[in-house]
Amino acid sequence: MNYPSAASGLKMMLIAQILNIVGSVVIVLGLILTVVTIGILFFIPLLGSLLVFAGGVVGLMGLFKASADDEGYRGALVFAGINVVVSALSGTLGENASILHALLLIVSSILTFLVVNTVCQTTGNLLHSMGKDDLAERGSTVSKLYLICTAVTVVCTLVGAIPVLGVLAGVVSFGSSIVSLVGYVLYLGFLYSGGRALEY
Repeated sequence: MNYPSAASGLKMMLIAQILNIVGSVVIVLGLILTVVTIGILFFIPLLGSLLVFAGGVVGLMGLFKASADDEGYRGALVFAGINVVVSALSGTLGENASILHALLLIVSSILTFLVVNTVCQTTGNLLHSMGKDDLAERGSTVSKLYLICTAVTVVCTLVGAIPVLGVLAGVVSFGSSIVSLVGYVLYLGFLYSGGRALEY
C-alpha cells in the first residue's frame, strides 16, 4: 500500500521549507545591500519576503494535500494556520509591546513544534504501516530534537525578559540554535525521504 497524496504533500512541504530558507537569506542579504547602496536595492528584502510568504502558502497546501491520505495532517494544518495568525500579530506588534511580543513568540515556537511533531508522527505511522520502521524512527528523532529546542527557546525567551539574566539567556539560546539547525536539517531530510518512501 502506498500514500500518493501524503507523498505529494510532503514534497510540497519540503519545497515550502526551501522557499523559506532562500527567502530568509535574500532578506538578510537585501537588508545589507540596501544599507550599503543607501536604499537603491530596497526591493531585494521585499523579494525575500515574497519568497517566505510563498513558502508559507505552499506549506499549507502541502498539509492540505497530505490530509487526503491521513487526517493526522489536518491537525498539523490547524496548528500551522493558527501560527500564521500568531506570527502576523507578533510582526504587527514588533518590539513596542515587549511582554505581549515575547508571549506571541513563545506561542509561535510551540505551534511550530506541534506542526513538526504532528507531521513526523503521522508520517511515521504511515511508514510503519508500510513496514519502513527505520525511516519512521527518524521522524521520532526529529520530534524529540524539536521538543528539546522548543523547551529551551521558551525558557530563554522568558529568562531574556529579565534584564539581569538576558546575557545568560543569549548564551543558552546560541547553543540551542545549533541543535535547532541540526533538527531542521534532519526534518528536511525526513520530508524528502518520507515523501519518496510513501510513493512506493
